[in-house]
Amino acid sequence: MANPIVARSLDEIKFWSRIMKEHALFLSLGFTYEQKQLIDEARQFISLFERIEGKLATFTVNSDLRQVQAFNIEVYQAAVAIWNYKRKVLGLTLRCEIRTNNYPLLVDHISREAAYFANRLKELNEGKLAPTPDAVIEENVFFLKIMADHAKFIGHLLDPSERKLVEQAREFSHDFDQLVFQAVDLDSMRPQSETRPILSQFLNQNKVSVASLRDFKRTARELIEACRIKSNIHPLLADHTFREAERFLEIIDLFEASLART
Repeated sequence: MANPIVARSLDEIKFWSRIMKEHALFLSLGFTYEQKQLIDEARQFISLFERIEGKLATFTVNSDLRQVQAFNIEVYQAAVAIWNYKRKVLGLTLRCEIRTNNYPLLVDHISREAAYFANRLKELNEGKLAPTPDAVIEENVFFLKIMADHAKFIGHLLDPSERKLVEQAREFSHDFDQLVFQAVDLDSMRPQSETRPILSQFLNQNKVSVASLRDFKRTARELIEACRIKSNIHPLLADHTFREAERFLEIIDLFEASLART
């Protein structure tokens, strides 16, 4: 029978390694031509995570737990390395030592995702699998902020003449900012806020909003791929943000299932 730690580890690595690889690509595309060293470093991370994806293909859910744990450590080190790179780029940007097309918030955003990935691998190697009430709130704070950021990025990268879509993106940004504030309030009320009815309502409300944003992202992705709207959004970036919304919905489903068992 498959070990749940093995299955979850492989799933996390499959999803987040691709995300990390794409982050490196997006950063490389945002640098100017004279920032060759930073571009080269980004390309090295693309190669690193491609190698990880190749090694991942050699594992199955029936693989030996100790071998997967060793792989988790290897991938953890890669996630920490790309986090350090992203924070370096953020520092250079905020000190105005470099000028790029990578927004500081975007660089911070993708570094938060690298930290999240590294932490998930660490938790799995510690045997932490089942969602806990505090994790429900913490994960939602994290992902709601990610979704709010996505709405802002979409709004800024659309051509200003795409007024209706820009306005929709702004509305999503506002809605998710409010959900973030609400989640932070709930977080500050812990542990008293960690009741099944409150968490259930919290998840249900977030699920409805994330599904709506996911559908908006899907439509935007299809329009961008068909060249039907004007924007600076790379088609892969559109798909990237769509996949992250899908991931959040999957996590909400896991939490809801866990609450149902308690």
